[in-house]
Amino acid sequence: RERVDVGGGKFKSEKKLEPRPEAVTALPAAAQAYYGGRNECFLVGIHDGPWIDLDISSAYPSAMALIPDPDFTVPPRVLAAGELRPSDVPMPVSYLFGYVEFAFPELVMFPCLPCKDALGRGLIFPKRGKTWASAPELYLALRMGARVTLLQPAKSLLRATPSVCARPTNHLWACVKKPNARSAKSPRRTWC
Repeated sequence: RERVDVGGGKFKSEKKLEPRPEAVTALPAAAQAYYGGRNECFLVGIHDGPWIDLDISSAYPSAMALIPDPDFTVPPRVLAAGELRPSDVPMPVSYLFGYVEFAFPELVMFPCLPCKDALGRGLIFPKRGKTWASAPELYLALRMGARVTLLQPAKSLLRATPSVCARPTNHLWACVKKPNARSAKSPRRTWC
């Protein structure tokens, strides 16, 4: 509990949330590696026909809710600084956050590792650079042929049971896939 001054010589007691001791070292790296969603179009010019851009509200947090909760009762696996291999990131839904240097092959058109623009204009996705990244980006980058090097040791936490949010989120996405009841021909999807 924390004592908070509410003015006029009065104080109130507020409950302050503290991270689990086992999670304290992972939180700063996780915060650095969190960038939010990505939405863009890779085609330019005149197009004859409908454009469908699915910009779903809260899609990123919903997807994150599907990741199983970490198991803090098991010691994390520590990855030494050095080049990452695909076997170091066997699944995209693992708890791994690290500061990396990367280089994608020249043939890769759309790199997947985000970097903050130096002028503060948002995220850019260069073919080479340094950035904080999490398991989903690292998993994909390695499978796209990128050379990825951890610049400092990183901890990979093991997963435990499915997230408490997984069941309702899975249900919502199953509902999205059902055809709209108003028109069987409609390409649009609807919530249950």
